[in-house]
Amino acid sequence: MRKKIIFLFLILMTFQAIQVATVSYSIRELQTAVSQVTMTVEGREVSRSTSNYLSQFRNDVVLIAGMNFPVTGLKKLRASWDAFTQRMTAMDAIAQKLAFDPVLLSQLMKNVAECEKKIADFENVARTDSPDETYTTQIHDKAFELDEAIESITKILDVILAKFVQEKESAIRHEQSIHDLPFQVVSTIGLIIGCILFGVGLFAVTKIVNPLIELTK
Repeated sequence: MRKKIIFLFLILMTFQAIQVATVSYSIRELQTAVSQVTMTVEGREVSRSTSNYLSQFRNDVVLIAGMNFPVTGLKKLRASWDAFTQRMTAMDAIAQKLAFDPVLLSQLMKNVAECEKKIADFENVARTDSPDETYTTQIHDKAFELDEAIESITKILDVILAKFVQEKESAIRHEQSIHDLPFQVVSTIGLIIGCILFGVGLFAVTKIVNPLIELTK
């Protein structure tokens, strides 16, 4: 009798330990899923703002190329580019955490570096002291080359934004699929423990209580 009780007690303790471990794991998984959703949403917003800053820079290039004295607009041009690169760096950090295609991210950095060179060429022409017809041709040519470099970056940013949106939707689906997992684990194992306790109680009534009642009669 004593061995049976000890055995049942060990079973109960085992299920209790399984419950604690499983619930802890489920909660960690849920926290990871929520963190993943938050990161993808942040990445999507940063990606959009990165594209917006690049569009502003692109507009500034067009405006400066049409100025009589474009050197006056170079400070604003550089500020627009710096704002873009800051956002791009933040976006790249999130994309790396989410394990985006390293080839894609590497190509983005390569295109940005190439664009930097085109910016320097554009700025050098814009700083010409005495603009003339030759200058006009040169500044327009450099603006065109710079625009092509910007377009190459824009295409990759579009791919990255689409990837963030895809990852966000996937993360939300995963979070929803395990949202009730801790509760389900507690309920299932709690039911098993309850059934075992009920069996123990029934056994005790049958084998211990009833005989004692018969003895008292």
